[in-house]
Amino acid sequence: MRSKTILCDINKPIELSTQGKDVAEEQLAVPDYHYFSKIFKEDRKRVEQAYQNLIDGHSEKVKEEYKIDNYFSKEYEFIGIEYEEDETMINPLEKTQYIQFVLEGTLLISFIDQEGRQTVVSQSEELCILGDMEFVDDLNPMFFAEAKTKVKTLALSLKDNKEKLNQDIKFLHTLLNSIVSKLKQSSTNQFVYQSIEERFLYYLKYYCYGSLKSIEEATNYLHCSRRQLQRILKKLCDEGKMIKEGKGKYKIKG
Repeated sequence: MRSKTILCDINKPIELSTQGKDVAEEQLAVPDYHYFSKIFKEDRKRVEQAYQNLIDGHSEKVKEEYKIDNYFSKEYEFIGIEYEEDETMINPLEKTQYIQFVLEGTLLISFIDQEGRQTVVSQSEELCILGDMEFVDDLNPMFFAEAKTKVKTLALSLKDNKEKLNQDIKFLHTLLNSIVSKLKQSSTNQFVYQSIEERFLYYLKYYCYGSLKSIEEATNYLHCSRRQLQRILKKLCDEGKMIKEGKGKYKIKG
C-alpha cells in the first residue's frame, strides 16, 4: 500500500481540541503506516481495508447518495475513478476495462468521421453508464468519451465481474435501458432534415421538452455554430413561435 497522509495526530494529547486554539494541519498529519501501527493488531486489517475502500471509492455513503445499489441485485467491489478536465475517458483504440457510472461532471461523446472531423454525439451531465455496449459485444468502443469538467465515476472491473454481472437481472435491465436510450439518441442524430431549424425544433420538442436551457449543448447536438443557432432563435422569436426567458434561455410559445 502506497504511503499517504492521515490528519490525526496520535502523538499529541486530545486536549489540543479543547484549548481554544486553532491547530494547523501540519500538526495533525502523520503517515498512514504510522497511524495503523498504533491500532490494536486484531483490528488493524479491518481498519486498513476500510481506509483503502474509502480511497478507492467504495464508500457506502457514495453508493447510497447516488442510489447505485438500485441497479444491482448482488454485491460488488467498486473502485472510484477521477478524470481531469479534457482527459480522455474512453478511446476506440483501447479495449474497455471497466463499466463506469458517471456521478459528477460533464462529458462529451464523439467520433472522428472519414474526413478527420470530430462529430459530437451527445453531452451529458446526468448519471450515465460508460462501457455498457462494450459489455455486450466485447469489442473496442465506438466513440471517444472526454471529460469537459472534472468527472467522478464508480467503476466495476469487467475482468473480475463480468460473469457475475451476466447473472444479475437488475443490472441487465439497467444495461438494456441505457443501450436503448443511446440507440434512440444515435438514430435521432442520424435523421436528415432539410434545415438546421427543423433539427433544432425536433431537438427542442423531444429532448428539451420545449424549453432551451443551454445554447452550447444545443450547438453540440445539432453540429452547428453558435451564430447559426442564434439566427434561428431570433427568427423564431420574431415569428412569435418562441419566447426569450433570459440569457441563453428560450421556450416554445403556447
